[in-house]
Amino acid sequence: MVSSIHWVSQTPFLLSPDLSMNQAVCIHDVFLAQIQPLMGRPLGYKAAAITPLAQRDLGLKEPLGGIDASDFRP
Repeated sequence: MVSSIHWVSQTPFLLSPDLSMNQAVCIHDVFLAQIQPLMGRPLGYKAAAITPLAQRDLGLKEPLGGIDASDFRP
């Protein structure tokens, strides 16, 4: 429940940089389950800054990704 509380309150939630991919996927899945009552079910995924130019302009090293939900209410 901790990660969704941070999301709702818009405060940082720091994770260890040593997470394995399996641990990261588990945290992702738990987070989605926790915010589903607030945002509705996931409809799909979205991507941003997928080109090198966009990444450069935004000061990023890689593209961004996120979930598109049925009832987004931040």
